[in-house]
Amino acid sequence: MKMGMKCAAIKTSIVLRFVLVGAFCYLLSNLLGIAGALRSINEVTLFTVFALAETNLHLYGFLGMVAAGGIYYIVPRLSES
Repeated sequence: MKMGMKCAAIKTSIVLRFVLVGAFCYLLSNLLGIAGALRSINEVTLFTVFALAETNLHLYGFLGMVAAGGIYYIVPRLSES
């Protein structure tokens, strides 16, 4: 399968877009967690909303987008029968 065909699948599949955005949010929230564990960054972000923002990105970004993609995939198949 050529790369152009894979990109075409991303353009046509809405479910795949949801999952890719969810995967990006998961990656970003984990990178923020690793960065927040570093002592120099933790000293700056200790009394800020950094941890709350990281948690919200993980919950709403990853879990919300993947759940929405799953629902978007399952509901039409359930309503066909």
